Amino acid sequence: MDKELKEIENSLNELKPSNLEREFCEKINGIFDLKTEIKDSKTKNKKIIHLVFTQNSVTAAAILIAFIGVFFAFLNDSNRNNLKSISTKNEGDKNLFVPMKAKNTFEGVSEDEIFLSEDKRPYQPVRYKFSDSFIWKNKADGSLIEMNIPSQRLFYVPIKTD
Repeated sequence: MDKELKEIENSLNELKPSNLEREFCEKINGIFDLKTEIKDSKTKNKKIIHLVFTQNSVTAAAILIAFIGVFFAFLNDSNRNNLKSISTKNEGDKNLFVPMKAKNTFEGVSEDEIFLSEDKRPYQPVRYKFSDSFIWKNKADGSLIEMNIPSQRLFYVPIKTD
């Protein structure tokens, strides 16, 4: 039995593998060459974004969004106070607008390009988009005021490289 296996092994060692077609080999080599070219061009075009500057701009945007929210809350609160006083007045204010509808709509998520921070850690920016809409109505003449305020929240998700 061992002799037969040795003969089979020797005959297999003598066989040469057949070559792939030349066009197929060129396609495979082209794919690997293309990946290295794309990788090289991406690393050349990549810029290192300083996370501190980005955090400052995101903080400023968050403060602005909070200020707008407080402003609309103040408007809404003052309109509630006016509603109570309207019921006691005899049609004193003709141009008083009353909030009718407020809505927050989630519009989607998008991912920006990965970047490296100052400490060479990769981050994936994820952007959540929202739209706030408000409708006020004048009870005296039925006229409407509509506002649509787009907003977005940007999160930097660290990418695990281990």
